[in-house]
Amino acid sequence: MWTYRLLDPVLYRLLLAYLALARLAVEESRTPLETYAGHRVTLTGRVAAEPDIREDRVYYLLDVEEIYFAGEGKALSGSVRLSVRGPGRIYRYGDRLRASGLLARPEGPGNPGDFDYRTYLERQGIRLVMNVRGDGAVAPAGGGRPANPLLAAAIAVKEKLQEGAAAGLSPAQSAVINGILFGVQGKIDRETREVYSETGIVHILSVSGLHVGLLLAGLAGLFRLLRLPPGLTAPLATPVLLFYALMTGLVPPVLRASVMALMLLWAHHLGRDRDWPTTLALAALAILLWHPLQLYNPGFQLSFAATWGLLYLGPILAGILQKLFTGLPPTHSKVISLSIAIPLAAQFATVPLTVWYYSMVSPVSIPANLLAAQGGERACHEAIRLVCKSAPAYLRDMDLFTRWTRDGLAVLLPGAKAHDAIRVARRLRVGMEALHIDLDGQAFPLTLKIGIAEGIEGNDALRVLRRAWLAMQAAGEKDTGGICIHDGLKARPATAPTPVAR
Repeated sequence: MWTYRLLDPVLYRLLLAYLALARLAVEESRTPLETYAGHRVTLTGRVAAEPDIREDRVYYLLDVEEIYFAGEGKALSGSVRLSVRGPGRIYRYGDRLRASGLLARPEGPGNPGDFDYRTYLERQGIRLVMNVRGDGAVAPAGGGRPANPLLAAAIAVKEKLQEGAAAGLSPAQSAVINGILFGVQGKIDRETREVYSETGIVHILSVSGLHVGLLLAGLAGLFRLLRLPPGLTAPLATPVLLFYALMTGLVPPVLRASVMALMLLWAHHLGRDRDWPTTLALAALAILLWHPLQLYNPGFQLSFAATWGLLYLGPILAGILQKLFTGLPPTHSKVISLSIAIPLAAQFATVPLTVWYYSMVSPVSIPANLLAAQGGERACHEAIRLVCKSAPAYLRDMDLFTRWTRDGLAVLLPGAKAHDAIRVARRLRVGMEALHIDLDGQAFPLTLKIGIAEGIEGNDALRVLRRAWLAMQAAGEKDTGGICIHDGLKARPATAPTPVAR
């Protein structure tokens, strides 16, 4: 009772402080610029964050300094999300720009339950947007200088590493690698993102706390190799972890893992007890005191939920699984139990949030996470290799069979009609699903989704492939038999009538 009475006032004051800070953060996001919403204006301001580069546009966070409207200039401040479609030049963090266009409030959800873009931006302190096309609407204003030289240095180092990845890998591969290492997701194509989302492993495409752990383990190994005194580990690792957090844009998972890692490092350095639950709670408190509105960020919620699952559910699941493998040597049973329990624990903990935010539960998400944890890219390549080796037995010599995407294959059937393609697809699916992927002595079943598109007059090869892709996505739904055909209007199960659009 004494401990409770001591902590109760402290927790109460912290809660009041958090609510006050959250309210203050909301009020600070309001700006006099809102009175100009719906008007064409010219803004002058500084790029306040790393540009978000996409395939066809670039997003800038502009800290506005001046506004020009109806021939008059006025000094006003506020944050505006500037979208430049089809840019020829990419500006950098700290550059000072002049942009002309329609200043507007972000759009709200079109239907109940849709993504609320306005609320999403407001929680980042952004209440206004400006969408422009081409370089003609944006020009350098001169006098640009980064507000934070350390952040500018972190972004510069990241850009150099990204250039190295782009030079040695294909565009699709470098986009995925940059997403995994640095959280840069703008160049990851939609198809890749959809595949990972539907299998419940989209988190693999983004930087996470795992990377902080790997970085810390690498630093510890390097310090040991250099025979540095253990007392230098915490002082030397701290700036490296903070710099990496800056390189990733201070995303919630990296912030959470960095704060926890630093607390554990310094606790060990100072000879204090290390306690995972307390560290997790203090990490959440530190992040929310710095940025209260992070509480509403799905990344923040998913990161802490997954970590909670690993810390609390992981040991419980590992203990249960280890009892199932009692016939194996203790070392083997422990390794196998942990390799299964870790992804399962994180998945179970994040399922409610995944359903809430993305309105979907993937029935293959847990097996996919197991494959990702145990095999990763090797599992994908093994599956592709197995299909490439076996599929030609079900095809004609004249049929073209090639890899199309990371985990997709394209088959061209010259002269075949839709009903012929459906028969081939059924034979392929039955034959391929009788096979298994072998990873380290464990067999995993192979599942195929097949999409069919018939050539239509006026469609080029890219459009046909796109319709086949849409049909393949539909084939993952219930009651489709795993095979769908796109008739030019929409995808439908291959057993249904298939009229061709004219």
